[in-house]
Amino acid sequence: DDISPHRDRCHDTDARPGRDPCVLGAEGVAPSAIVWGDSHAVEFAYVLSRMLGARGEALVERTHSSCPPLIGYEAPGDALCARTNREILETIRANPAIRTVYLAAFWESPAYASRRDMDALDRTIAALIGDGRHVVLIGPVPPNTFDVPRHLARLAHQGRLDTATGRDRADLAAVEARIGAVAANWQPRGLTYVNPVEALCDARSCAILRGGVPLYYDHHHPSVAGASLILGESPRLAARIR
Repeated sequence: DDISPHRDRCHDTDARPGRDPCVLGAEGVAPSAIVWGDSHAVEFAYVLSRMLGARGEALVERTHSSCPPLIGYEAPGDALCARTNREILETIRANPAIRTVYLAAFWESPAYASRRDMDALDRTIAALIGDGRHVVLIGPVPPNTFDVPRHLARLAHQGRLDTATGRDRADLAAVEARIGAVAANWQPRGLTYVNPVEALCDARSCAILRGGVPLYYDHHHPSVAGASLILGESPRLAARIR
C-alpha cells in the first residue's frame, strides 16, 4: 500500500468528466511544473510534489493509464489517450508559468517500444524544448516477473529476505539504449535525464527492497519508496529541485 495518497483522486482524471487535473505541492500557488505520463508517473508526481512543496512550489499531475506522453500515440482500444495528450500539450503551451515538464512512462512496455514510438518521444521533447520548457525525462523502471510485495513476504516467511533480488541488469540493455539515445540527443539542449536503472541496479542485478521497504507495489510500478530512491539518487535533478 506504499502508493501515492492522491492516486485515486488524481490518476485518470481525463477519463472522468468534470474532474479537474490535480495540483499537488504548496497550496495557493500557480504550478511551476507538470508531470505527464502513464500510471508509472503517479508516484513520481507525488514525490516531486513533496520536493517542490518544500520550497513553496506546486505541480500539476496529468497521468492516464497505458498512455505514454507521446504526441500522436494511438493507444489500442483507448481513443481518449491521443486526445488527452493533445490537450496536455495545449495546456502547457497556454501556461507560461509551467517551466518544467516531467515525462514518465512504463518505457519497457512492448506497446511503447517501436521506432515510431521513439520518434514520437523525440518530437514531443522537441516541441516542449522549442516552447522554452525544461524537460526532465524519467527513464525505464526495471519491471519484475513477480509481484514484489508478495515475493518479499514469502522470502521473509522462509527466512531468506537477504536473498531478495530483482531483474538482471543485462535484461534492460535494450530499453536503456532505446531511451538513452533519445535523451542523449536532447541533453545538449538542456534536457535532464533520470535513469531509474542507475538508482536501482548495480552491474549485475536490480534491487526490489531497500531499508526493509519494497521498491515496488506490484511487479513493475514503483512504490513511493522506489520513486523517492530514484529521484533522490539523481544528483542533477536533486540540485535543481532543492
